[in-house]
Amino acid sequence: MIHILCVDDEKHFLSIEKSFLERRGGLSVDVASTVPEALEMMMIKKYDVIISDYRLPGQNGIDLLKHLRSSNNGIPFIMLTGRGEDEVAVTALTEGANFYVEKNSDPRSLFAELINMVRMLVESVRAKSETKATAEIRNRLYAIAANAILVINREGVIVDCNHRTNDVLGYSREEILGKNFSELIVNDELVNGANIMTALSVNEIVMNHMLRLMRKDNRVIPVAASSAALRDDEFGNLSGAVCVISDLSDHQKLQGQLTSAELRCRELEGVVRELFEDEDPEQKFKNVQKAS
Repeated sequence: MIHILCVDDEKHFLSIEKSFLERRGGLSVDVASTVPEALEMMMIKKYDVIISDYRLPGQNGIDLLKHLRSSNNGIPFIMLTGRGEDEVAVTALTEGANFYVEKNSDPRSLFAELINMVRMLVESVRAKSETKATAEIRNRLYAIAANAILVINREGVIVDCNHRTNDVLGYSREEILGKNFSELIVNDELVNGANIMTALSVNEIVMNHMLRLMRKDNRVIPVAASSAALRDDEFGNLSGAVCVISDLSDHQKLQGQLTSAELRCRELEGVVRELFEDEDPEQKFKNVQKAS
């Protein structure tokens, strides 16, 4: 529900305005007739948009707007002006109003226009809020991620990354942005790299795609690339991807060490078996020397 505060000292107009906005616009509307009353109501309840007439008893609509903006309250504000009050309209916009509307126009057209303005302003504020929240989540994830994270566009150009990219690939943020992801892929595996985007065109996620990438220092490292599709329209067209790059170098070294250890253990098992099974004292001595 969108909550609106309408400020006007013309009670008949205010009654019609409230009725129309609620019935036709599906909005929740509270009313006030003076600036002090409006400010008091705003302390009690949170509103999405303020619609205020310019001409009010005592302080006017501009005074209300100035008070809000001087206290860093960026609530969307629509000013109602009289016909010919162009100077008031300009002042309102200068002081931070989002829109102004001539109050003396046809009531149905006026209220329909107000409904459209309110919805537009609320959608804009919510979109900005979501964008800010999304950016905050992204920054937090970037900060705590143990792997390199790359954001690439549909052409494969790297447009964003986290700090771990420098550790994994050896490139600073400034150096890697603008590079095409294919520049990092070892030549004989370019097809594998292209397969990621091909797979994402029909799937949302591709997990553990094995590649070999070339670091800035020309060292080739084995990696697992897990990618998620980014889509930019209602038809789900691919606009890019987020790729998490896991360096498998240490993992492969560990695997090699484990394999060597397993082979050594098997050799020792054979020697020990021979040591205890062979009854020839001389052969047992040779087996002990072999085991040592």
